[in-house]
Amino acid sequence: MKERPILFSGPMVRAILEGRKTQTRRVVKPQPYVTKTGCVGWGEPWGKRIPNGPRSAFGGRNVTMQELIGDFCPYGKPGDRLWVRETWGVATRPDPAQGWVDGIEYKADEAYIDGSGLLPLRVMEDFNPDVLDKWRGRWCRSIHMPRWASRILLEVTDVRVQRVQEISEEDARAEGVTVPAAVLQAAREATSEYDCVNWSYVDGFATLWDSINKGRGYGWDVNPWVWAITFKQIEV
Repeated sequence: MKERPILFSGPMVRAILEGRKTQTRRVVKPQPYVTKTGCVGWGEPWGKRIPNGPRSAFGGRNVTMQELIGDFCPYGKPGDRLWVRETWGVATRPDPAQGWVDGIEYKADEAYIDGSGLLPLRVMEDFNPDVLDKWRGRWCRSIHMPRWASRILLEVTDVRVQRVQEISEEDARAEGVTVPAAVLQAAREATSEYDCVNWSYVDGFATLWDSINKGRGYGWDVNPWVWAITFKQIEV
């Protein structure tokens, strides 16, 4: 069993914490390929190249991308763990019993701010204040989160290789996609059972995907190969 870091945005962190997100899709880099002559191949990002050849080289059957590169997922295999990196910071709060205490706050929790106007605090009692001071008073990018500051641990339960557009409606919902407020309102205002709203979880996921990946050259219309990772949250 190995542990690896994985980055999530604030909305996706909230979806994980609320139990709405149990899958994530990440671009396969570099992209595998199928040539016009039926050859398949894939080059690992570390320079090692997976042998390719005509499909007849694979026992006379069509080889799948899962068979070709399924064992090389950089996010692990079933049984491995992913610790979540998210935007975070160090704060100090008054405590009636202990005076002032240090802790970690997470930007994703802005949706849960209570009447005090403060974010929930994860108390860090066993850390040297001098270590925490370097992170204090500012939001720190998720990429810079150390392992000890992570609050979410995931266990990989399944890894698939597929085109992003192959996602099913059920899987799109498992990606943590929510129904837009305008769609919910239109559904409430429907005048008969024959009225329908032209929206699906796949539509919502396509929009989410493009917001993250289109600028990187891997938009929904490109239909890139992705790692489709299913996970469950486990106690930290």
